[in-house]
Amino acid sequence: MSFLVGGDIAFVESSQYLPSQDGITLNQNRVRARAGVQWQGESHPVFYGLTYLGKEFDEQSEGQVVGSVALRRRF
Repeated sequence: MSFLVGGDIAFVESSQYLPSQDGITLNQNRVRARAGVQWQGESHPVFYGLTYLGKEFDEQSEGQVVGSVALRRRF
């Protein structure tokens, strides 16, 4: 079993997907944090992780948490 933790902060100057002419005020700093666990069995590894996505723009009420699962099966 292994554990993963990490994070990053990025400076955002502009966005193709959230243009300022649409009335959206981008946050200059984008914060992300992640944690996960991987279990490696005899032949079927499984990973589960959570990622916190900080607010991308001022009008966004709060950040988001998303999860991910990865299963590897050989047949």
